[in-house]
Amino acid sequence: MKSRRYRKASIKQNYRLWYNYLQVALEKYPKLVNKKYYAKWDISLIKQGMRFDTWYKDHKHLFVENKKISILIPSSLTYNDAVKKVKELLKGKTDKTSEFNITSKRFRYLEIDDYLKCYKRRQKGQKLFDIGVSIEQEYVQKSEQYLKSKKLLQRKLLKKKIEDMKNNYDAVISIVLRKVRKSERIILNTAKGQFPGKY
Repeated sequence: MKSRRYRKASIKQNYRLWYNYLQVALEKYPKLVNKKYYAKWDISLIKQGMRFDTWYKDHKHLFVENKKISILIPSSLTYNDAVKKVKELLKGKTDKTSEFNITSKRFRYLEIDDYLKCYKRRQKGQKLFDIGVSIEQEYVQKSEQYLKSKKLLQRKLLKKKIEDMKNNYDAVISIVLRKVRKSERIILNTAKGQFPGKY
């Protein structure tokens, strides 16, 4: 079960999360959003609340993934002919680079998603302790789904059971507040064009 918890989310889900953070940045800090950097994203559509899947259909080309290329070269070719052949085969396949890359080598999808969930609930005026309990309850309710699904990632907001959370009131508040603050930093980084950036 632990391995399911830490399994990496799909690349598309990572971009969905970036999109969600940008939506919040556009709403909360519209003047700080680097419109030049995000020019190809059609941010007016994002501001209007377009669903990510709809937006992604026309914008997935912005996120070109690096793919491995295998080439077989006959040993009968001379060195110069082999180099020439490789150049021919690679033409048009190696110049696809993305200007939109996640700026973290150890990108933690689940944690960064949890930060945003905490942040959004806090913005709605929910108390820190209640945020922790409500998100944990959601994850407990979905635990059967997580076990049956190959796509869903096992989620857990805190390392405590809900009953234990009530006995650790201050600890829950402290943890949720830290998540809200980290989300705030990621929102500001995203506005500048760095996702997630340093947080």
